[in-house]
Amino acid sequence: MTTQRNYASASIAVIAAAHGGIALATFFAVRTFGHTLSDIAIYGGGIGAISHGVWQASRLPLSAAWIAAIASLAALLFVVPAAMGELRGASDAGRSASLLWIAVPALFGGAVSIFMFQQAIEFMLDVITPGGTRVPSIPTAIAGKLLLAALMSALWVVVALCIAAVALRRRAPSRIAFRTAAVALVASVAVSAMMIVELRDYSGRFRDIALYGRFR
Repeated sequence: MTTQRNYASASIAVIAAAHGGIALATFFAVRTFGHTLSDIAIYGGGIGAISHGVWQASRLPLSAAWIAAIASLAALLFVVPAAMGELRGASDAGRSASLLWIAVPALFGGAVSIFMFQQAIEFMLDVITPGGTRVPSIPTAIAGKLLLAALMSALWVVVALCIAAVALRRRAPSRIAFRTAAVALVASVAVSAMMIVELRDYSGRFRDIALYGRFR
């Protein structure tokens, strides 16, 4: 039973670490883009420089999403065959179903961080575009949005670490624990894949503007 317990809890910990990695990468993406804006303020630059900054920054969470997808898939391919034998004679009793409640936030922490980052970028583009949203101070408003995105990403990194620690402390092995872990791993692969597609398209959009001055 100990083996099964480790498979189930370690699977949730892998998910938390993988998607926490996306949140961490997004945190550094915000910082990278902030440095780009600082350089533009000092040396000058237009939409091409901004687009190049977004393109480069977006590659960080994109790489992390690939790592999360690969890690989740590897865990799924290893956990399912290895734990199948442990299910014989296992009980459905216990509180292992509570793994679901820590698996859900683990799955979406990275996605929320990416959403906040993209919202900050879209807000910035809106306020610097003629006819866009008017704010009292554009630099202050942009800095506030980027700070919020960075803080949200940092928060999800801490949450991911807490989830991993809680998951590894579970002491109630059961069929429910294994099923929860298996479903969570499948969901992790799916969520990671969706983020890869979204970030690839988002990064590509700004790459084309940076390199060609327009969408291709």
